Amino acid sequence: MARCFMRCFQESRCVGFNYRWSEAGANETNCQLSNNTKGRIGLRNEDGEWDFYQDIEMTNKTGRSDNEDGEQILTGDLALSPFQVHCDMESKNGIGVIVIGHDSESRTKVDNYEDPGSYSRKIRYNTTMQQIVAVINQSKNCEQFIKYECSNSLFLRSSYGYWISRQDRKMNYWGGAAVDSGKCACGMNNTCVGGGNCNCDANEERLREDSGFLTDKNTLPVAELRFGDTGITGSGYDEYGYHTLGKLLCWG
Repeated sequence: MARCFMRCFQESRCVGFNYRWSEAGANETNCQLSNNTKGRIGLRNEDGEWDFYQDIEMTNKTGRSDNEDGEQILTGDLALSPFQVHCDMESKNGIGVIVIGHDSESRTKVDNYEDPGSYSRKIRYNTTMQQIVAVINQSKNCEQFIKYECSNSLFLRSSYGYWISRQDRKMNYWGGAAVDSGKCACGMNNTCVGGGNCNCDANEERLREDSGFLTDKNTLPVAELRFGDTGITGSGYDEYGYHTLGKLLCWG
């Protein structure tokens, strides 16, 4: 399975693959690449197994291949050393998506950090940054979901909240907004609460949210999250927020 995945990942025309054990024999596998190659190519491995590569249109007619999610081992020129990732074959209409997780995916509360950026959450991924960059460089598209929920907590305004790129650079925009725009997603179409650049910058005593996907391959993945303005207001109201950061997804 890993070999099939790598064949697709290293073939520029391949946008996805299907894989299954062949019913013809215990030592045969069926690996379907959705590329421009017609017919089927067999590659005999040292251990005697077979991998078959077949055009997606032909395979769909025979019905011999099924999509399969699972853990994959990436090797070869793609990475500095072999490492394991999850391959998602369903979310992008059958295109293989590399999924890289981390230790900060759950909704996490931010409280009692008043100064801008005084709260810090460094993101620890399931593989090294060098390996992640290798995946990003080999992919046409990458994205990472990011969300901040806020109650009376300022955000991008006055740089109270922001994220840090893999180059250790402070980023001034949020998911769903243009790079270096100083905005959140709602700011791109002027729909933010209070008419600002982010919903959270309305600084209301109720829970608001700014969220969206970051898609700039040059700066992904998120290396650190920073927030502030989560102390106590002069009137005694408790300011707080919640951050959520999704897995890194790369494909194409």
